[in-house]
Amino acid sequence: MTNRLANIPTDNITEAIERLVELYAAEYDVDAYHTNCGQCEDFANDIVELFPEAVAEWGDGLCDADEVDQYMYHCILLYQGKFYDSEHPQGVEDFRSISAFHS
Repeated sequence: MTNRLANIPTDNITEAIERLVELYAAEYDVDAYHTNCGQCEDFANDIVELFPEAVAEWGDGLCDADEVDQYMYHCILLYQGKFYDSEHPQGVEDFRSISAFHS
């Protein structure tokens, strides 16, 4: 684990995402929304570093071929049957409800 992630909890993904959002705000001067607008892959990979059983997925890898254009530009996390990103620390059941896919 990198030193910058040392204070992020590894026993609760919701808390880890919330703390990582705070870290990104301090390091990059971005809120959760803006993290999703260009740093989503880095954010997802940081969570995977903390939760190795989590998987970073681009939306286009989760959808049907006729939906690819709508879902291809955002990287999210799959962990224990739910989908997460910086704006959804509680996770959602259906990746299509991630707000970044609808902006």
